[in-house]
Amino acid sequence: MVSDIRKSSTGSTRTETFISDIKEERRHTTVYVIEAGDFVKIGVAENINTRLKSLQVGNPLKLKPLRAIVTTSRLVDNDLEKVLHKRYQKAKAPADNEWFYKEGVGELLLADKADICWIAKAEGIDVFNSVIRIDGFTRELFVELRGYLDSKTLIALKQNSIFSFDDLERFLNSGFLAHGIGEIRYRNIHEAYQMYKKDKEEEAS
Repeated sequence: MVSDIRKSSTGSTRTETFISDIKEERRHTTVYVIEAGDFVKIGVAENINTRLKSLQVGNPLKLKPLRAIVTTSRLVDNDLEKVLHKRYQKAKAPADNEWFYKEGVGELLLADKADICWIAKAEGIDVFNSVIRIDGFTRELFVELRGYLDSKTLIALKQNSIFSFDDLERFLNSGFLAHGIGEIRYRNIHEAYQMYKKDKEEEAS
């Protein structure tokens, strides 16, 4: 048993969003990507949680927030949204300007900060000094694993842009170590994740 893996005494599994973090940094808008089945919506909102709730009304599919592109200004957000719509216009869903087939925007779902800047550059705008970061929307990863991993390991995950369970699985499956994550910490993360999944399976049964 790894000594620094402990389950939280609170047993909390409440999902939290990182939108509060964005509010502390800036007071304008955010470019977002939201998933609904085989489609994604690329848009801009002042309050993404409110937008997500409004989009969910009347939608039979469970909406899942995927990415947030945090920039320096509302103007950059609007320009970047237009660029992404133009970039993926061939993947647009019928009868809606902001919904796209997910398979047609795969590069956006995996893009890091540099990728976004180069995508924008290819479409005619320079945002190299304007994109602050790209996050997964949910801090669920950190909330859920908080009782299984120590704070230094969670910080190391965040520093390596591992914000979601999908990010975590890609990292663990890659077999490559990352900044601040050596072999011992890698094994700790792997054991913690397996323990977490086992606990979830037992809760569901």
